[in-house]
This record gives sequence, structure tokens and C-alpha cells, in this order.
Amino acid sequence: MLKYLFSVCILSSIIFSGCKNAVDPDNASAIAGTYKMTVYNTDAASNSNPAPGNNVILSKIDKNTVKAVVVYSNTSNTVTLDQIAITKSGSNYNLSKSYSNASASGSVSGSTLQLNVNYTNGTYAHITAVK
Repeated sequence: MLKYLFSVCILSSIIFSGCKNAVDPDNASAIAGTYKMTVYNTDAASNSNPAPGNNVILSKIDKNTVKAVVVYSNTSNTVTLDQIAITKSGSNYNLSKSYSNASASGSVSGSTLQLNVNYTNGTYAHITAVK
């Protein structure tokens, strides 16, 4: 009887620990997509209206990492921010990454993306966009 109880305890432990480890949220898939810019603030122009077609595209790299591509439709310029880490806090997704010449931070709350890029030379771009 004691061997039976011991076996049941071990099997239960294995089964329940396996189930617990199976839950690994895919934060990147939850926020990936195209976001249309609604506000674009820079060190040169505050509260400028973004041109139609200006977007931020978040692409999944892995479950907790995205790539952000900022597309400016009125020029051939794009800004690519690789390997942005995602952490979830409640229903919000926080974004952060440091580069040699800049830092990127922000959040996704519902369908709204707030992305801040602060360069080491003092220039910046703060973007609000909606999915």
C-alpha cells in the first residue's frame, strides 16, 4: 500500500509539473501586426501629423521578442529596431531594447502602440500608433 501511494505521488508530481511548464505565453504573436501612426513627436517637430501610410510594423522573432520597422510613406526611409524584448504586465505589453546609439522603449495597450526611440545624440522620435 505504501509503495502504491508513493507511486501515485510521483506520477502526480510529474503530470502536474508537465502541465505547468506547458503554459508559455506567446507575447510576440499577441502584439504583432501593422500599426498606423496617429502621433509623431520628434526633437525637431512636436505633435506633427504623420503622413498617411506612415506605419510601425511589429514582427515576431520569438515568443518574447519583436522587430519594429518604422515606415515613412513620404520618403524611402525606414527605421528597423531588432530584438525588442517584451514583458507582460497585466493586460499591457512593455517593450525595451538598448542599442549602441539609441534606446527603444514603449508599450502596447489594447490596440495602441507607444514607441519611443531616444538617440544618444539627444534626438528622439516618440510615436503613437493604432492597430
